[in-house]
Amino acid sequence: MKLRRGMKLKRGMKLRIMMGRRMLTSLLSLMLRIIVSMERLKMRMRKKMMKSVLMITKGHMVVKEKDHLQTESMSTKVLLVRMHCFQSCGRQR
Repeated sequence: MKLRRGMKLKRGMKLRIMMGRRMLTSLLSLMLRIIVSMERLKMRMRKKMMKSVLMITKGHMVVKEKDHLQTESMSTKVLLVRMHCFQSCGRQR
């Protein structure tokens, strides 16, 4: 049955419409809460893993992690893996 503007609704129909709206809004709010908590978790994980590369010299890489600088010696293979990690972390922002 289609409802037109200005039509009077029976009590049962009003109740059914209100229940449907309430179920929809509660489902949407639940989904929103799940999405927000997942985003927070991702941000926390990213902050723990993220290091910003400042400078690459002969076989050494200077890394800034939180408040201190750190020099790491590494092979080319490991360096490429780390650079790939930094690039993928940076793209997600």
